[in-house]
This record gives sequence, structure tokens and C-alpha cells, in this order.
Amino acid sequence: MITLEYSNTADDIQRDAQDWLSQLEYAVISNDKMNEFFESYVKDGVMDVEAVNRAIVECHSQVLWKRPEAYLAIIESIECTAKDFHRISTERRQDETFGMIHARILSRLNFFKMRLQGNRVYADTTLRRLDFLRSAFSMAIAQRESKLNFEIAGDQKRLAWAARRDSSSMKGLSLLATILLPSTYLSSIFSTTFFNFQGAPDTTTVNSPQFWIYWAVTIPTTLIIVGLWIIWEQRKRRKDTKEEIAMKEKVKRLEAEIMMEMRSRSLRFRVQQLPNN
Repeated sequence: MITLEYSNTADDIQRDAQDWLSQLEYAVISNDKMNEFFESYVKDGVMDVEAVNRAIVECHSQVLWKRPEAYLAIIESIECTAKDFHRISTERRQDETFGMIHARILSRLNFFKMRLQGNRVYADTTLRRLDFLRSAFSMAIAQRESKLNFEIAGDQKRLAWAARRDSSSMKGLSLLATILLPSTYLSSIFSTTFFNFQGAPDTTTVNSPQFWIYWAVTIPTTLIIVGLWIIWEQRKRRKDTKEEIAMKEKVKRLEAEIMMEMRSRSLRFRVQQLPNN
């Protein structure tokens, strides 16, 4: 019965599960995109998370098929029954043939017991490797999600900085107002005394001989104000550039710290999962 139930097919299934697990480990951990195992779990240049997760679950189910523990319990029960039966029978009569049959049965049971124990160790190793693979796969997904979130945050930050700097129309209007404001302001002041429309001797003379004073004051004042505006704009641009560079460096450092913390947690988790000798 045990020979029919637990044939070589069970051993082949366990070996196939380990081969499948090796392929999954290579696909998840390896960065070799040209490898055939990696390509089988990649869709449109991106790892197919659902395919990898489904493969891990199916491999786990294959390892759990016909677990050796149930057959070991049956063999131990048969072995105890056979020993009790042999003890009772030998007390009643002495039969060499019966003893030989009993020895052959015990030998066969011991053979199956050793085989099942080996398969149990084999399956336990595969299950432990599956646990490690599942944790590594989860960490890889978490790292990629964190990196994607950092990229999105960086893009949003750069868009904010670009919107802040990219106001050329407003700057043009402010520059135009800066150029026209001094002349308008000064003309309103000098109009009361320097222009003499009422007291002109004829219609051809409408301005005072001191009209040059208006231009002598307006032009330098306008140039000074525009120059100060340009200096302020350049300093502001340099400050924005430094802040943007500092922001990028800060994001990179924060990303590196988070990645290092995630790797250290993964390493501590794997060390905790190792068996204590």
C-alpha cells in the first residue's frame, strides 16, 4: 500500500519543486535581464508581480503534496503493531518462517521510514527557501514602491520649483513697470514747475530751458532701479539653484537611508529565521 501510495512520483515532484524554486530565486534576485528565467516573469519590460506570486503559491502547494509526516505516522503505527504481534506470537509458538517474514516487514518499513525522513528534510528545506524567497520578493516590491514614491515626490518638487521660476510673463510685466515707474513718478513731480504752457511767449516754446534736468535725473534713476532689480533677480536665481541642489541631495540621502534600513531589516529577519544550532 505504501509503495503504491508513495512511489517515485513523490520524489520527482519534490525535485521538480526545488528546480522551480531555483528558477524563481534567480528571476527575483538576479539582475540579469537576458536570462531565460528572468524573461519568463517579465511583461513589457516590467516584472509581472502577479505571475511571480502565483508561481510561489503553486510551488508551495506542490511541496505540500503528500507530506511525509502522514506516512511516517502510519509506518510507526504499523511497526508498533507488528512488534506487538510478533511478541505475542513468539510467546505462544516458535516459528522461523514467521520470524523471517516479520524481519522482512520491519526491514521494509525501516526503508520507507528512512526514505520519508529524507523527503521530509528535503521538503522542509524547500519550504524554508520559499519563506526566504517570499520575504525577499516582498522587500524588492517595497523597495521599488519606495523608489517610485521618491521619484514622484521629486518630480512634484521639481514641478513646483519650475512653476515658481517659470513666470516670465509676470517678470516682463514687473520689469516694464520698473522701467516706467521712475519716469512717470518724476514727470508728475516736475510737471508743476518745469513745463510752462501758460506763460510761453509763443506757441513754439512749451518747455522750460531746464528740461534736461528731468532726463538727467530720470535716466540714471531708471538705470539704478533696473540694475538693482537685475542683481536681486540673479541672487534669487542662484539661491533657488542652491536650494534645488540641496533638495536633490537631501532626497538622495533620505532614499539611501531608507533603502539601507529596509535591507538591514530584511537581513535581521533572515537571520532570525535561520535555525539555531
